Amino acid sequence: PRDVRGTFRLYKSDALYALLTYLQINPDGHCLFSAIADQLALLHIVPPKQATYAQTRAAAAAYMLAHADNFLPFLPSEGGEDGVGSTSDTGMMTPAAFERYCATMRDTGVWGGEPEIMALCGAYNVTINVVQGGTPNIVPHTPLESPGGGVKVAWISYHRRMYGLGEVCFCCYSEAQVPYSQIALQHYNSLRPKLSFSETVKSVFAIGSPQR
Repeated sequence: PRDVRGTFRLYKSDALYALLTYLQINPDGHCLFSAIADQLALLHIVPPKQATYAQTRAAAAAYMLAHADNFLPFLPSEGGEDGVGSTSDTGMMTPAAFERYCATMRDTGVWGGEPEIMALCGAYNVTINVVQGGTPNIVPHTPLESPGGGVKVAWISYHRRMYGLGEVCFCCYSEAQVPYSQIALQHYNSLRPKLSFSETVKSVFAIGSPQR
């Protein structure tokens, strides 16, 4: 994990800096899913060996397919309001296109966003707090079935233009409308609690102890 005061100054929160440090996630298109997988392992919801982006991608896609009515109205058609995939004048994604969307989210490195965060809240019954540089500073996401919040709370950070890499949502990106070079690239990291002094001492001695 990296402890970078400037990151939390960006978030305008000294309280967050005092409590959290961030684990740098690989900017490979899987960052959202990898960050949440790390949190699920940290919260003892998923065994560490199963805490992978493949696992969380599959869970998000399965949850979305099982709760299509909660997601379908908020996803644009593949071609926009006037595209071939739109229904009537609404620009909504068709059921067939929605199944393709979920399969792509599950099986490829396409970037995930708000729908996938909400799906993972429901799939694992957790609240996912997203810390960002804008307003509000902390955006809580709660399971649809538990509007009061999930059993446990995961923390991730959202960054814009952090890397010269990234993915965009395949269903709403058009090179003709917005050149790829102008897209605000987005990235997520996992936020972990800082070790207390006693915990730090214990970890140092553990690292220096002979293996049994």
